[in-house]
Amino acid sequence: EDFGCYVSCFLQNIDIMDDKGVFDPAIATQSVAEELREESKPEIYACYEMRKNEPVDDLCKTAFGMINCLKERAPKLYEMLGIFRAPGN
Repeated sequence: EDFGCYVSCFLQNIDIMDDKGVFDPAIATQSVAEELREESKPEIYACYEMRKNEPVDDLCKTAFGMINCLKERAPKLYEMLGIFRAPGN
């Protein structure tokens, strides 16, 4: 639960998710490092399409679900985010 809330804050701070839990795949795509952008774009949009109609009653769960989708579909992107490893690892 705490991790989902951390991810929610992270995504909101970089404007990828708003305070209502709406994910913006265009901003997410633009925030990806250029060398991974084209490869990641279809996966980002796929996760968005799969999750966009889910009710948002918990921002933490919504953010966690989106990140889990990206972890499964775009592992390179997930690793690039760097927020999921302890410092020094």
